[in-house]
Amino acid sequence: MGHITERNGRWRAEVCVDRKRKSKSFGNRDAAEAWASLQEGKVNVSPHANKSVSSLHLSEDEIVGNALPFVRLSGIYFLTHGRNIAYIGKSRHLMRRVAQHNNNGVEFDGYYFILCEESRAAVLEEYYIKKFNPPINVVFRSAAQRAMKPDPQWIDLDELRVSLAK
Repeated sequence: MGHITERNGRWRAEVCVDRKRKSKSFGNRDAAEAWASLQEGKVNVSPHANKSVSSLHLSEDEIVGNALPFVRLSGIYFLTHGRNIAYIGKSRHLMRRVAQHNNNGVEFDGYYFILCEESRAAVLEEYYIKKFNPPINVVFRSAAQRAMKPDPQWIDLDELRVSLAK
């Protein structure tokens, strides 16, 4: 995690990514920590992921040497659809959770992770949900509120999720 300091009622986050220092000031500590996590939380991908490489030219050594280790990543994730954030969630196992959304029919065409400790995930998730107000989170939040206060006009979440994705 980057360095967070308070100065004159503002919170300054400083990070070092790829040997370049970045900093930004915020009105509260949570926002500063979320920004720092976002800056540092980029997930590494295979060196061949963005290259046009013929699959016939890769050797077993190249594949094994460039394989990403399968590790349990915890943090928050963003599901994107088009150029919008459709959903924000947290998980102790990010890859598995994103796959579950895909298998359950949630429509998205991209995802992004912010890696962090489980203890920080709830704070970051809440911050970004409030900041971006993604449509699927709004549906789930409304359903949770209705579950606490019974409402005769109950919404079928599966039906609503499908209609939002269109």
